[in-house]
Amino acid sequence: MLERINQKMGSLLHFFGLIAGYLTFGITLLVVVNIISRFFFNAPMGGTLEVTEAALPIIIFLSLALTQHKGEHIKVTLVMRRFSPKYICWGNVVTSLLGCLFFAWATYAAWDLFIKSFMMNEKAWGSIILPLYPVKFIIFIGLLMLSIQFFIDALLFIQKSNQRALS
Repeated sequence: MLERINQKMGSLLHFFGLIAGYLTFGITLLVVVNIISRFFFNAPMGGTLEVTEAALPIIIFLSLALTQHKGEHIKVTLVMRRFSPKYICWGNVVTSLLGCLFFAWATYAAWDLFIKSFMMNEKAWGSIILPLYPVKFIIFIGLLMLSIQFFIDALLFIQKSNQRALS
């Protein structure tokens, strides 16, 4: 059952990763068009800076949990590589639970920032006016998905440890 939950979570995170990828491609096109229009026509596109500033946190936070799901974050193994497989597994449980707790706290803080931004209708002012609360909501979603993924990882490590003990 846990594997199925992890697969469903992986599908959702893959969808978020696709959104981040398409957004990255779109921002790249926007910047290229802005450069070309500025260079050849002396007419930069309005709002490029505001849109790219808003898109970067969306790209980052929609991708964090997917990277964790795939196990592709940087790991420091200086201490743990000297342990036996049993202790490595339990070390992974502890670090996953600590990651879950830390990002659950960050999720709570991001929710608070989103609510405050929404209530005051916070906007970025520049050549275009861009509301900021949708970006803050996506940051909240990304952090929530990351904390859930850390929790699932901890459960998977516990399951792996139990399977190893039974065999």
